[in-house]
Amino acid sequence: MTIKEQNRYKKDNVSIVMPTYNYGPFIDEAIASVLNQAYKNFELIIVDDGSTDNTEEVLKKYTKNKQIKLYKNQENKGVCYSKIKGANLAKGEYLMFMDSDDILDKKYLITCIDAFKKKPNIDIVYTSMKLFGDSNIIQKSTTFSPGLLFLYNYIGGASVMKREAYDISGGIDISMEDTPEDWDLWLSMAETGSRGFYIDNPLHLYRKHKGSRDNVTHNNNRKRWKKIQKKHFRSYLKYFPKNIIEYSLPYVKKGDYRMLFRKGRNFIVRFLVR
Repeated sequence: MTIKEQNRYKKDNVSIVMPTYNYGPFIDEAIASVLNQAYKNFELIIVDDGSTDNTEEVLKKYTKNKQIKLYKNQENKGVCYSKIKGANLAKGEYLMFMDSDDILDKKYLITCIDAFKKKPNIDIVYTSMKLFGDSNIIQKSTTFSPGLLFLYNYIGGASVMKREAYDISGGIDISMEDTPEDWDLWLSMAETGSRGFYIDNPLHLYRKHKGSRDNVTHNNNRKRWKKIQKKHFRSYLKYFPKNIIEYSLPYVKKGDYRMLFRKGRNFIVRFLVR
């Protein structure tokens, strides 16, 4: 990245990119949670991916808000296209992507930015998640480990990252539209030297409902996983089998060998079947 490119990003500013498609019933609540943040130095970039429901009508009331920038694709282009479009328009030193059906705790941004200030060598900050809607559980994550990240995605999609680290990684890959594109991004960032920091506090509220992206694509999980693996296969080889051992240790300590066998078998099968 050139000095000119670095200078175009506003210091301490967070660019929140929110792609949306037919989430009219949820997006108002998502936007309200952003506007209610204790940390006020942000811009919210909303990219409507050709919604056919009432999303456009809901968004009209935000046209005069100077912190919100509204864009619309004339046709449905997909979440990767919309995220890339939003990121290209972003001006913040920090970047995050947020689903338009999720909610942020009031202290989400200020907690993440505070972590960056205290730990200048980190590039991604992520938290635990509270699932709500069709589920009501706290989903904890784990401390950052590149090896474990190549086994499963433990970093939430609404995590905050340094824009410079995002650019170095190549950013969102539009060819990964039918995969967990956020996981692909974290893997690319890990491969280019980014390091993360985990905050064990459920400040990201993740809505579970029938239209959730993870529910819609659930039946294609194995196909999507294999596409991710194929792209990052050299890194899988780099960490295998040490990451399997790292993953296994907590189960060994608890004596939960049945779960360890089931989880370990699944990971090994995934690794061997390309």
